[in-house]
This record gives sequence, C-alpha cells and structure tokens, in this order.
Amino acid sequence: MNRKLLILILCNAITSVFAFAQHIDSNNKTDDLNKSSPQSREGLNFFPLPDLKYKIDLSRYNMLSLNRMVGNGEGVLAFLDYSDERVVIFDTKMINNENPFQKIGGSIGRGSMNFGNSFDVKFVSKNELMVTDIANARLSSWSTDGKFLGTISMENTIPSRLAVCEDGSLYILLENYTKKGTLAKLDAKTRLPVSVFQKVNRYDFQSILYRDGSLVCLNGEVIYASYYLDFLKRYDSEGNLLYSNELIEKVSTNELLVSGNNELGEFIRRSQTARRSVGELRIYQGYLFVGYSGNTDTYMRRIDIYDPSDGIYLGTIPMKEPFEEFEIDDTGLYILTTENYDSSPYLMRFSWDIEIINMYKEALRLKLSTNRVKP
Repeated sequence: MNRKLLILILCNAITSVFAFAQHIDSNNKTDDLNKSSPQSREGLNFFPLPDLKYKIDLSRYNMLSLNRMVGNGEGVLAFLDYSDERVVIFDTKMINNENPFQKIGGSIGRGSMNFGNSFDVKFVSKNELMVTDIANARLSSWSTDGKFLGTISMENTIPSRLAVCEDGSLYILLENYTKKGTLAKLDAKTRLPVSVFQKVNRYDFQSILYRDGSLVCLNGEVIYASYYLDFLKRYDSEGNLLYSNELIEKVSTNELLVSGNNELGEFIRRSQTARRSVGELRIYQGYLFVGYSGNTDTYMRRIDIYDPSDGIYLGTIPMKEPFEEFEIDDTGLYILTTENYDSSPYLMRFSWDIEIINMYKEALRLKLSTNRVKP
C-alpha cells in the first residue's frame, strides 16, 4: 500500500466530531481569560512525521543558545543567539561548509548596530531581516549578508514579538502594555501605529501573561497565542476580535500569577507552576501550525494543525523528542531542540518535498470537509 493511500485511509477512518461555538466581539471591549470557545477533546488526529534528512549537533559550532528560528522560504534560517545578543544566519545550502553559521550584529550595547535585549526576528523579504529590541525600544533591519540597514525608534510602543504581513505592514506584541491593548498594527510605510487593541481585563494584574506569545499575519489580519494561556485569537486590522478558541488540549495550571510584598513594595509575577503550553505559530499552505507542549513543562512535544479561518483543530504531527522552535516551508520541516542536562542542542531537518506537501493538503482537505459541525 503506498504512503498516500495509507494517509487517506487513516484520515477517512477518523470519525471524531468537534463542537464549535464561535465568539465574535465586534466592539473589542475587553479580552477576558474566560472568553474562549471550547473544542471537543475526543482524541488527537495524528499525521505521520516526515523522514529525517539530517541532524546537526549545534555544540560543534558553539551554538548553544539559539532561539526564535525563522526561515525565508528558500532554505535560509535566522536565529537569535541569546548568549551574545547577535543574529545567526544558517543557509541550508552551505551545510557542508566547515562552519555554515554566520553571525551578524554588534553584540550587546546601545549603539545603532547593537542589541540591548533582542526578542524576535522575522524576514520582511527574502534577503532582509527585522529584529525587535526591548531594551533599546526599537526595530532594526539587516540584510542576510550582515549589512546594517537602519533602526526605527519605538519608545511609545516597545516591540517584543513581531509578525510581518504581505503588504509590508507589521503587527507587534507590546512590552509596555497600555490601556488600549497589548497588540498594535504598524503602517507599512510610516511604521506608526494605525490601531492598538486586545484590551485585558484587570490589565495591571493580567497583562504579564500577554507579554510573551507568538503571532502571525494572514491576509492583513493577526492570529495570536499567549505562551501561558491556552487559546488562539484572530483579529482584523482594526482590532476587532474575530474568534477566540481554546486549544484542543488545555493545559491545567492551578496558579498562573502570584502577588505579594517585599522590601521593594508590591509585586506581581508569573507563578513557578505556570506552564508554557504554546510555542510558535506558522502559516503554511493555508493552514495554521502551532507548537504545543502537551502538558509538559516548557518544551514542545508536537505540532498541531488548525484551520486559521475559525481556529478549528484539524490534526497533529507528533515529535519523537522535545523541541523549542520549529519552522515549516517548501524546503523542509525544521526543528530546534535546546541544551539540557543530558543532551546538546540540535537542528533537525525533515523531508518536505512536493509529494509530502500534496499528501498533507489532501488529508487536511478531507478533515475540513468531513469532521466539522456548523454552529
């Protein structure tokens, strides 16, 4: 039995039905933690993991603190290196070179070519990167060959996470949360905010949970997931909430935030028992791919697939080992693991050729057409 036929048979055999209640908040008043529509949890729909193409031991190149992996769609990956506040470029075509990794940027500092606290990196074109810098309150642009292209001061809307739209406009997750919200859309030319949204009830207490997450732009709109809150939210360009859905498996955490007093006064912090349930978000072939921990602490264990139009769960790609970051495009499925007490960090590339792409698209098409219940 060939592989394509096997996948189609497996997909047709799945009969679980998902309950769906779409929530619309056209006035975008306040996004509470309890406004997510639940999805049924009758079981996960597993898709096969593609074949492993290669696995790079990053300790060979002293790349022990890579994070925020992103690709340009043509086999070039960018990372942030938290050990020395620089950007790392890896061109997969150079894998046989003695050292295929290139570092750009001027390390830690306040100069125009330095990073104070780099927090996200995204491609704005095939050959240009943009980096958010929390400490220096700015965005900086770089070419993939290391040329510095300029900075944009962001004193009033300090950027942490970043999403790039096809028209060049940007969505940023704000580090300095305001009463208007935690997300902002920036104009493609002026880079000035055109909307600020995602208000949070009791923002002084809850905003800490919204300051770190992942976001992605699709058709000029933004999809957002907080690392510690189990939901997907989609907003239009004016900040109107289109849906807010729980993830297919909700992580159970007794306490997310704790407050108290010390010699410096009152404080609010994330609880030590809070679990990072959500990883990165990626749009590929019209589907939303979500890294998910599966009730484990910090590390992702699988990649879940959703319909981005309404946030409905479709399927899961299970991983054989925990990972921190992933990227997916026509050149492959890339997985970045992190260093721990018994393992070096690795960069893995799984085969993702046109045949596999077509198999996944057909399997997901069947899921969309057969396993949905309209509200």
